[in-house]
Amino acid sequence: CGGEYVSSSGIIRHPLNGSNYLNNENCIWIIRASNRINITFVSFNTQARRDYLYLRDGSNMDSEVIGIFSGIRVPSSVPGPVNTKTTSAHLHFTTDYTGTRTGFELH
Repeated sequence: CGGEYVSSSGIIRHPLNGSNYLNNENCIWIIRASNRINITFVSFNTQARRDYLYLRDGSNMDSEVIGIFSGIRVPSSVPGPVNTKTTSAHLHFTTDYTGTRTGFELH
């Protein structure tokens, strides 16, 4: 899972096959664009407080964290798209060993 995307638009869906994601996953997606990036949550269903999606403003693990997401829906503190200040984003999805869910779709 994971990958690098150089595009002004697209979809990140995990898992791709329509089933649940796996236990003990460690996935990283890097997005690079010519402008700031707007990420919209279309669906989000992960095991609450056990499986997390970390969103960073920049292309590496040391970049500023702009969101940490876990649970069955996007937290109400995120009213709309999550916007980066830079032209890259780093998404890190990590799961534990106790259960899985349907995952997420981001545009």
